[in-house]
Amino acid sequence: MKRITVNVDQLWENTYIKGRMFTNTEKTSRYGKAFLKVACQFTAGKEVDPTNCAVTDYFLSDYYGKLVGNRESGLRFSETYLKFFKQYFDSIKERGYDPSISTMSVYMVDGEPYLSDGNRRIAILKALGKQKEVEVRIDDQTRWIKEANELAKTCLNISHLISDGKRVLYQPVFHPALNKYTTPQSKNHYAKAMKNILDVCGSLKDKDMLDVGSCYGYYSYQFAQRGAMVTAVEPHGTRINFCHRLFRLYKMDWSNPMFICNRIENYIKATSLTWDYTLMLNVFHHLHSQNPKESWKTLNQIAEKSDLILLTMSSVNPVKIGEQSDLPSFILENSILESCEDRGPIPPFNRNLLVFRK
Repeated sequence: MKRITVNVDQLWENTYIKGRMFTNTEKTSRYGKAFLKVACQFTAGKEVDPTNCAVTDYFLSDYYGKLVGNRESGLRFSETYLKFFKQYFDSIKERGYDPSISTMSVYMVDGEPYLSDGNRRIAILKALGKQKEVEVRIDDQTRWIKEANELAKTCLNISHLISDGKRVLYQPVFHPALNKYTTPQSKNHYAKAMKNILDVCGSLKDKDMLDVGSCYGYYSYQFAQRGAMVTAVEPHGTRINFCHRLFRLYKMDWSNPMFICNRIENYIKATSLTWDYTLMLNVFHHLHSQNPKESWKTLNQIAEKSDLILLTMSSVNPVKIGEQSDLPSFILENSILESCEDRGPIPPFNRNLLVFRK
């Protein structure tokens, strides 16, 4: 990767004040300022209380709060993380910052550098105030493209979705380097489905959303880009790893969407979070076929924590679920949900979009 020298203050200003492309600027600013505040405390020789500091507050509200919704777990995580951050700070303070060992990466947008990787390091340099310029490398996305391609191939091997006569990923991806894994037909199908969902939800700005079975994050990323705070739960580790590469390629904030590798029935029991909308497309029939009794319990737990649930479900798999026309009454009879609006079939599987409310 090509390396350039940039001004520390300029890089900070670009990243945390102007905001990165496709990033929630206010949220990114809170993230950077939390690290800077703690780094300034370290610089002044002050003790930092892991139960009451800027980084812990950030993690509990924006990071670990989304991950588990559990304060005690969040505090344990923050305590461990702050020990690591302090070691990082002491090393740079004592030896200086050596870019040959750990180089920060930047995106170049209209000739201006925006931080891609190095949030803790730039906060430490800013707090110490001794180093005015730093060598960084330009992130040309080569590494992330290579890793995303390998993961996409693995995902493609287990996909049964056919579009334009060829096997494609279950959800489209938007980076040009990954176009071969989807087709225009598939993209059109998902764009139509997204329009139907937005017709139901309206503006997503400042909404909290849960995406159950988020797959490669097609909906999660679009929700986040429209201003929602998204919790995405996906049980398959390969898909989660793929999503983490797509973060880099889409130049998005790594903590929104918050991708969680877990089964929804396990996650929903542990979290205290609530959401305005829950997206549950092509998921419930799988839960029901594996454990009918547990599936109703999970659906009710989701309903308790959501104002509205958007659900699609196969009419034939499993057969016990019943025919498509019977689904709304069948679900209402077995859950705490009280009303259902059938919005008709949505692509690509042409299963009906059912909008449930308590």
